[in-house]
Amino acid sequence: MGKLQSKHGDSFVVNAFLRRGVEECERYGAADHKLKNAQV
Repeated sequence: MGKLQSKHGDSFVVNAFLRRGVEECERYGAADHKLKNAQV
C-alpha cells in the first residue's frame, strides 16, 4: 500500500513537472518568436 501510494505520488510530481516544462517552453518559444520578428 505504501509503495503504491509512493509510486502514484511520484507520477503526480512527474506529470506536474512535465506540464510546467511544456508551459515554460511555449512561453519561451513565444518570446523567442517575438524577438526574431522584432529583429526582422
